[in-house]
Amino acid sequence: MLLVAVAGVSYAFPVAQVTEVVRHAVLTPVPRAPALTRGLVNVRGLVVTVLDLAQLLARDPVVSVARVDDAPARADVAHGDERVPPRDAEGELRRAGLGESIVLLMHRGRAVGVTVDAVHGVVPLEAEAPSGDAPVQHGAWVRATGRAALGLDADRLLAPVMLMAEEGR
Repeated sequence: MLLVAVAGVSYAFPVAQVTEVVRHAVLTPVPRAPALTRGLVNVRGLVVTVLDLAQLLARDPVVSVARVDDAPARADVAHGDERVPPRDAEGELRRAGLGESIVLLMHRGRAVGVTVDAVHGVVPLEAEAPSGDAPVQHGAWVRATGRAALGLDADRLLAPVMLMAEEGR
C-alpha cells in the first residue's frame, strides 16, 4: 500500500494503481477548469491532469461517511509530515504545487495525478484479504505497519469525475 496523508488523515492506495510519486512539480493552471482541477504537470513528456485529492474525498460519499463514522481513535491515525506547510499558509507555494506531492494513478489506461500533503511510503498491510477479495475495500479502514488508514480505490474514486470530464468535451 502507498500510505499518504491529506488534511491530517492517512489514506492507502494499492501500489498496483500507483505509477509514481512526483515531488515539488510546478503545476500549469487550466483556465476555466473546475476548482477540483489543480492544473497540468509534464512528467517526462506526458501531460497529466492533476486533481485535488481533498476535494475528491469530500465528494465521495463512501469515504466521507467512513471518515466520520468508523474512524479509529485519533491517536491511531497517522498524521502528515509536519514539515509540509498547512493549506492556508504559504498560499503561493501551494498554488504552484511546490508544497505537495502528486501521486500518479492509473485510471482506465490514463495517468491522473492527485495532490497529497505527505507521502509516508510503501507499507505492507497487516492482514491479508480473503482469497479472491480485493486487498483494500474503498472507504474501509485498514491497518498498515501499526497505522490506521482509509483504503482508496483509484478507479472508484476517479470514475465519477473523469466521466463528467469526458461528457463535457
